[in-house]
Amino acid sequence: MPSKRSLALVLSVGLISAATVTNVHAVVFNEIGDAGQTLGTAQATTGNPLDGINGTFSSSTDVDLFRIYISSPSTFSATATTVGGNNLDTALFLFTLSGTAILANDDGSGTSIQARLPAGNSVLSGLAPGFYYLGIALSGNEPVNSVNQFLFNVGNASTDLRTAASGVNPTTLFNWNGNTTVLENGAYGIGLTGASSIPEPSVLALAGVGTALLGARFVRRNRVSRATRP
Repeated sequence: MPSKRSLALVLSVGLISAATVTNVHAVVFNEIGDAGQTLGTAQATTGNPLDGINGTFSSSTDVDLFRIYISSPSTFSATATTVGGNNLDTALFLFTLSGTAILANDDGSGTSIQARLPAGNSVLSGLAPGFYYLGIALSGNEPVNSVNQFLFNVGNASTDLRTAASGVNPTTLFNWNGNTTVLENGAYGIGLTGASSIPEPSVLALAGVGTALLGARFVRRNRVSRATRP
């Protein structure tokens, strides 16, 4: 018969797995204090799935960088929104976890100055699920490397989806040029789809099942060990 300790182990693992699956609700992450603008000072989000991010530009040169988990690249999107009646001219930037440029946008359309990284874009759909950095700035404030080179193509129009610039070395984010001509500040929102702050619940549940199986194996081994003792 399994010991009480063994049964407690299996029960605990089962409860943890169940909690992993059931404690899932969409949330909007609120910036805590002031999110940094470099990889080392970026703010890690919480929430699974993550519906959005709310934050504030403290000045016209303020940039906020957030770490997110893209769980579904094919449905991932990020759309800047106005908050409190302001009309901030925003730009969005997506980077790898090492700070390499992926995709950027200034104006989502010809009638909107709110930035947008749309779902279904071939660049986004080709990404692997994982952690990334999402940056938001006011129009004109561009990410640069340590020798002040732009990390993204300039583009022919503000509505362009801009990919990583070629011939850049190093290719990773160091800071921002601060050259925005938009003298604004205030609150913003970023609507998200296909994102979270951690891997999808199904991935975590699978890990929980694996742990449970290991626990059950431990119980069986313990039972066999006692049965064969002299």
